[in-house]
Amino acid sequence: MTAAGAILVAMGCVQALAGVILVVVSPADLARIGSFGNLDIERIARGVGVFSLGVGVAGALAGFLVLRLVEAGRILALVISLLLLLGGFGSLARGSALGVVSMGLYGFVVYALFAHGAVFRRSRPG
Repeated sequence: MTAAGAILVAMGCVQALAGVILVVVSPADLARIGSFGNLDIERIARGVGVFSLGVGVAGALAGFLVLRLVEAGRILALVISLLLLLGGFGSLARGSALGVVSMGLYGFVVYALFAHGAVFRRSRPG
């Protein structure tokens, strides 16, 4: 469980950092990144940034709860990991090698949390 929790904390922090970057980057820099016709890239980037920040914080929180062997953290971690594992297929479809890495990490987390669920149900003293 330690590896799964550490992966969740690390990946959650990286995703939250990416969200913060998208939220605070200047509109001029966003315009240099790209434009999609008449779409307002600034509003899209801000929305994606806020979403990414929220998912990252939730992932890091789930990782900390998994490390403390809290059953609710296991459920939260499973939900987040399964959603991000499915999201990895989108990256894979675009040909991103990072999608393969994230899918492998989240796949391991899902496996570990399913295979070792009994660890969370043991009664702990105190």
